Amino acid sequence: MKNSSDIVILRKNRAPSLEGAKRKFRQLSLLRQEISSLLKQLPDISVHIHDLHVCVNADKGWSYIDMPLLYDKEVHADLIWYTGKNAPFSEELGVNTTYELKVGIFSDIASLTELDLLTKKFPRRFFHSETYYLFDKEGNSAKVVDIPEEIQTRREPLVANLPIYRSVMTSEDLVYAERALQVMKHRLEDYWNVKKSSIGSS
Repeated sequence: MKNSSDIVILRKNRAPSLEGAKRKFRQLSLLRQEISSLLKQLPDISVHIHDLHVCVNADKGWSYIDMPLLYDKEVHADLIWYTGKNAPFSEELGVNTTYELKVGIFSDIASLTELDLLTKKFPRRFFHSETYYLFDKEGNSAKVVDIPEEIQTRREPLVANLPIYRSVMTSEDLVYAERALQVMKHRLEDYWNVKKSSIGSS
């Protein structure tokens, strides 16, 4: 059973420069575009590629890739894209994108102290937390966090009565976002390389 020690917590509060963040997210947007090109070759169905789960639901308005990112902590990363509409919160946060990258980590410096108090008080309890990264080809970006509901904060939530807030981007966030997309791309490339090899040898 998972407990508080299984939560992956980003603790470094060093923020990237504005231009550095824009440059990195422009790069990640290109990486995401490469992933999209690899996905276009898949049928409109649910596909398992080793531990990568791809579900293409164009008719339902959204699709996703789900995969383990950190096996020892059971942390998953999901790339979700929407058909015919922008990703949730993107427009109000100044990001023009139909994609969102979700990683199952705690990354909110503003409520880090409160989380530490909770995990010390309830070491056997697992506190749910997810971090969403929104970014577009112009380098605009935003981070949204879904933090444990037990944490009290004076911030205005993005959704009434739900613990979902905008959060400050850190340099550590950029590392996790890039790593998640790189792993997705490499696993899709491996899949297609194996496919091509099997066709060529048949």
